Amino acid sequence: MQKGVTVSAVVPAYNEEKAVGKIVDTLLACSLNQVVCINDGSTDQTEQILENFGRQITLVNHERNLGKGFALASGIKAAQGHVVMFVDADLQNLKKKHISQLLDTFLTKKYEVVIGVRSFEKANYYLPLKLNISGERVYWRDSLLPYLTQMRKMNFGGVEVFLNSLFKKNQVRRIILEGLYNPPKHQKRGFEAGIKEYLQEGVEIALELSKLERAPLEDYLRIKKIMKLRNIKDIRSQINSITNKYVKSSLKLYFKKYMEGIQKILTKI
Repeated sequence: MQKGVTVSAVVPAYNEEKAVGKIVDTLLACSLNQVVCINDGSTDQTEQILENFGRQITLVNHERNLGKGFALASGIKAAQGHVVMFVDADLQNLKKKHISQLLDTFLTKKYEVVIGVRSFEKANYYLPLKLNISGERVYWRDSLLPYLTQMRKMNFGGVEVFLNSLFKKNQVRRIILEGLYNPPKHQKRGFEAGIKEYLQEGVEIALELSKLERAPLEDYLRIKKIMKLRNIKDIRSQINSITNKYVKSSLKLYFKKYMEGIQKILTKI
């Protein structure tokens, strides 16, 4: 760690009782100044697991689920470090070397953002890398403080899309975090809830992209309607009706994997 530079890890967690304890253990074993955990209205044992760490962590409790963007904003506000490092609570195989990779790259001060790209060889389903969606990120805290209000309104991948828009490409560095992965949503939430979460995530990514692209209002409404659809043919038809080419291609890329994921799950039932 560079002399005089302090680092706060920020861990948003919603119903992550199976993994969050190991994540916090790994972070506490690193040379960090603070570990901030946000229990975002969990209904499982997440809150109790985090409370057991006592004063080793800074714990923020939301009485109800407010979404990932709100949880990250709460974490940034509670963070005391010059640097904030976001770490998802469902990661598998997180090691100290991954934390070192992220921070060592960031602290060269060549970049305003460092994004860790997980390796996916052990995952059955993943978000396309083209969309630059990843929960493992490092920023200067002060650079994010002006955007907390906007972040509080976002959930799932929408907040990452928003964060991607804040910096120029030459200010962002992506690095591969070998061996790091997260489980598919249907394994964590069950089939029905997992598929619904995939759908919601894709819609929120597309909605944020449509704002950034200044797509017509009609496209925004078409995207929102996707959440009400359950038939794959209807979803494809709705995506094809979107006029903004970038938003449409991004949704097609996302839902290609979404539909492949459904097919893979159904063949195992």
